[in-house]
Amino acid sequence: MTSKKDKNGLITVDVIKPRKPSSFVMYSTLALSALTILTIGVTVLTKKAIDYGNSHKIVRQQALHLQMPYRIEKIEPEVIVENDLPEELTDVEQLICKKWGVYQCQTAIAVAYGEGLNHPADGFNINTNNTIDVGIFRINSIHFSKEGCSMAEVITIQGNIDCAYKIWESSGWNAWVAYNNGSYQRHLGN
Repeated sequence: MTSKKDKNGLITVDVIKPRKPSSFVMYSTLALSALTILTIGVTVLTKKAIDYGNSHKIVRQQALHLQMPYRIEKIEPEVIVENDLPEELTDVEQLICKKWGVYQCQTAIAVAYGEGLNHPADGFNINTNNTIDVGIFRINSIHFSKEGCSMAEVITIQGNIDCAYKIWESSGWNAWVAYNNGSYQRHLGN
């Protein structure tokens, strides 16, 4: 902005008009906004597709004249009630079910049998990587530094179950070899 005095002492001010943004800047901003909106839209649609896929399944049906060979059905969640548990549980199996609850009880018992439930609570084996596995859930020594998972705790039945539950909460069943190789399935429903 510049100012000048004229002969009468009046001040005149020249105002500099701001430049219009270049076409490149305008189109770049517009393209970036469109890309952001498109990304959000794709994310929302992907989530909806995943949710739909998790709640529906494709079922083969008998092919008739105008009927498709497959249909889509809504997957109804399986309701598990207390009566779904085996009627005769050992004391150790009852402790496992009490810890995991009805929904995971049978899987927890099967994994425990696949790992070492038939061994003494303080039983152990030495692995090829120089770690040891202890007790009915075969708690690996890499977990001994976790709270509630010390060697003194995992050699007791309750301590072994409690530590196994902590590991399961953070890693799921994938922390156990018997689950990963499928050998636990032989013990389901026993």
